[in-house]
Amino acid sequence: MTIVSSYYTQKEQALRQAWWFSGVGWFTIIGGALNYGFGQITSGSLARWQYIYILAGGLTFLFGLWCCTMPNSPVSAWFLTAEERKVAVERLRKGQTGVRCHQIKMSHVKEAVTDAKLYLVAIMMAAA
Repeated sequence: MTIVSSYYTQKEQALRQAWWFSGVGWFTIIGGALNYGFGQITSGSLARWQYIYILAGGLTFLFGLWCCTMPNSPVSAWFLTAEERKVAVERLRKGQTGVRCHQIKMSHVKEAVTDAKLYLVAIMMAAA
């Protein structure tokens, strides 16, 4: 959610978030199939469940490394040219999304707490 909101306008975010959350179901299906496959291993020095945890841990580790390479905002995006960075920042400015803010303002906290979308996203996250 953070990456999508950092690089896309508000109109573009909804579809991308929907695709991201729909992926949870697909990965549950794929993960179940992989777990079933690992459960069929009869040889090897490890128990069946250990193979599952090695795969899950390895994928989590690789995802963590990938997250470390992601820039904080389009301003510092190493994969964008200087012109593309300017365009990305301008797109976010038009949508009043902002690029970076290090101050927490109580007016923003109040706005977030009174916004129904916050609770809808929380329900979506809890249901996933």
